[in-house]
Amino acid sequence: MPNNYNNAGLTPSHKQLAQQREEMHKRFEQMDKRFDLVERRFEQVDKRFEQVDKRFEEINYRLDRFMRWSFATSLTLAGVVIAAIKLL
Repeated sequence: MPNNYNNAGLTPSHKQLAQQREEMHKRFEQMDKRFDLVERRFEQVDKRFEQVDKRFEEINYRLDRFMRWSFATSLTLAGVVIAAIKLL
């Protein structure tokens, strides 16, 4: 394996340092791109959760209406039955 360092292998040369910095810079750029992709995915997940939340709110509203309608119908029928019993 060739020795890539000057001064009996103790310090790297300027070219090697520049090359290492360049490689680090490229790796940091790749990491930034990956972080951007992850951020986009999280944004998509957030949008999906918002859609699901809207659906749950709509279902909750429908259930509330159904429960009120059902309760009102039950009270009305109970009143009709009580009135029919009193009249008979």
